[in-house]
Amino acid sequence: MKFISVSLGICLSIAVVAHAQVPGPEIKKTPDGYCLLRNTAAYAAATQFTPTSLGECLQSGGVLPQPPEGIQPNGLQIYCRGVDCVDSLSKFKAVYPIQPSGRPRPLPLATSLNFKQRALIQNANRIFDTSPTLAILLVEKGEVIFERYHPQVGPKTPLLGYSMSKSLTALTVGRVHCSGLLPDLDRKAKSYDDRLAGTQYGEATVRHLLMMASGAARGSVKRGGNPLNPPAHVPNAFAGNPWYAGYADVQKQLHDYGAPQKKPDQSLVTAGEEFSYKNFDTQALAFVAGGQDRPEFSTSFSTMFWPGVQAEDLAYWIHDQKGITHTPASFHATLRDWARIGLHIMDERRTPTGDCYNRFVEKASTTQIQNQSKSFGDDLWLGRSFQGYGYQIWTENFEDPHGTFYLNGYRGQRIAINPVRQQMMVVFSAQENYMDKLYQLFASWK
Repeated sequence: MKFISVSLGICLSIAVVAHAQVPGPEIKKTPDGYCLLRNTAAYAAATQFTPTSLGECLQSGGVLPQPPEGIQPNGLQIYCRGVDCVDSLSKFKAVYPIQPSGRPRPLPLATSLNFKQRALIQNANRIFDTSPTLAILLVEKGEVIFERYHPQVGPKTPLLGYSMSKSLTALTVGRVHCSGLLPDLDRKAKSYDDRLAGTQYGEATVRHLLMMASGAARGSVKRGGNPLNPPAHVPNAFAGNPWYAGYADVQKQLHDYGAPQKKPDQSLVTAGEEFSYKNFDTQALAFVAGGQDRPEFSTSFSTMFWPGVQAEDLAYWIHDQKGITHTPASFHATLRDWARIGLHIMDERRTPTGDCYNRFVEKASTTQIQNQSKSFGDDLWLGRSFQGYGYQIWTENFEDPHGTFYLNGYRGQRIAINPVRQQMMVVFSAQENYMDKLYQLFASWK
């Protein structure tokens, strides 16, 4: 745990000490060597060995549980029923390491805090203590005013952003576009990569894909990136799959869910007609931004987008068995490097240079399409607290609608940015059920 407590007074200093003394969750090791968090059925049955921490279990030869055959990678936290699986990177077998910058962007700690900041920190601590928060960082005017970690997470833990990966995909598209390799965002996606031919994703323009408005069938919102519950009947449930379902062949899945979307009256939804959240709108962007006459997406990302972030630590993209980066939900980075991503976006929004990428980021982080669906109302749950959507970025939050935008990831991964106030909140969580409190926290920071 790390906590900025400059000039906070005796009460908060005592609170810091109290938190530091709280032991981490007890871990049990099963007879077959798996390290399990408490409050699971498997944990209750594990009696062979009881370490006091995850580190002890791993040092004694234990391993983190592998998901059953067929479970999606971003279902790991659900499967493990706890934060013992937050370090999901250890579950993947196919990763692209993304190198850090030789000169990382400074993230200085605030040397003093005003009354409003102290009150904000008190509220942030209260939320942390009563919710499944794994890590949180608050930045104002480029300075860190608050940083705290769950005992099983630290400053060097690569944290899975889930669908915040979608926002990074869009920003990479922006860089590739501005390099001249994607000269026209209003051309059909298949004209840039014929692997998209024969799918609705290919018939949509790049801009339609950026706005989640491809007009493709909604099947990919439930598969190809969303978790599947492990079947109870599967023998040897901890047996892993080298890539797991959906990651074995991304292109095949894209074609499997590439049919046009139908309205209730069976007429077709046309590309650009309406917002409809789908993982493979984002996956199609990976083909557009990398492939054929362009480098593979992870290369485009690491050479065109990532240098501007000025990261301090290694980051990771997951890829399938054919080397195609899984862009909807697989990017891992440390908490502070996720913060650097947010600051990079904020810089582009705060400094209107008028160049191609600057204009792209402005559009990406402002409403380009309304979050409403005439065909499928259940789309709304995916962003029920937001009225708008930019380019893979959520806008018009109900608690803080003016100027604040969010990178959102499944199970409570969030980056909130207000470029006018120069404020940013980065949060990683094990569950989604307390997001309204975080939205209210950020809205109160004025």
